[in-house]
Amino acid sequence: MVDKGVSGEERPFEPLIGILTLRPLSNLYLDTEVHWDHYDKNIPLADVTLALSIPRSGDGRITLGWITSMLKRETRLQRERSRQFGLWLFCGRRLNRDISGGSNLAQSLYLDYQSQCWGSG
Repeated sequence: MVDKGVSGEERPFEPLIGILTLRPLSNLYLDTEVHWDHYDKNIPLADVTLALSIPRSGDGRITLGWITSMLKRETRLQRERSRQFGLWLFCGRRLNRDISGGSNLAQSLYLDYQSQCWGSG
């Protein structure tokens, strides 16, 4: 399916996405994400995330994240609790809360399978 813009022209390509992740410690990371819309020649999304991951007993983990959207001028707090089963299977619960508005934006439960066929250490 081809997306049509406001003027009706076909837009077969998604915006170009740039992501930079810095992990100075094993449980702390800074993640930036920018989207460039080459049709409208603008940046529709620019986010910065700072997250701290806290190990819990029984292969569990709590992650606290502070997310700010530079274009929408909003700040969210994300709390995630997950548990690992075996090497590749995770299940968890995620809550996104709008700090300035004082309301929950999203709540979700998930089951995640993570695997890779190569890596470097």
